[in-house]
Amino acid sequence: MGSIAPSERSIDQTAFVRLSLAIASIAAGLIHVWVVPHHVEESTILGAAFVATAIFQIVWGAPASVRLDARTLDVGVAVNATVVAAWITSRTIGLPFGPHAWMAEPVGAADATATVLELLIVIGATLVRVSQSDQGFKPVITSEA
Repeated sequence: MGSIAPSERSIDQTAFVRLSLAIASIAAGLIHVWVVPHHVEESTILGAAFVATAIFQIVWGAPASVRLDARTLDVGVAVNATVVAAWITSRTIGLPFGPHAWMAEPVGAADATATVLELLIVIGATLVRVSQSDQGFKPVITSEA
């Protein structure tokens, strides 16, 4: 069996990273869309937060699938880390607002799945960003060959 040249291998790896981050973000966003009706019934603020999160995650998937520059990565990490922190808070001590303020919520399959996807985005985007820092902040993962 022949080996793949390093340049061919890196193109495949960069496409895999871009598409993995984009798919994870879109999937997390779709989970948030799915639970919006339930959260709107509980609280307008929670409903709006879920709508905003869903829109961001679905929209962020587009630039992430094409080019992972510093700004795209930084915003993706910041937003998804904030969502993960809110989820952890809601499952441990409860959020400080809403109809069930300061009451911890049970962990469900959908919310746990979304959180795992968000953690993968945070970790993956952070690793890409750290690799960019070593190269003078140039975008290292793009769709350009």
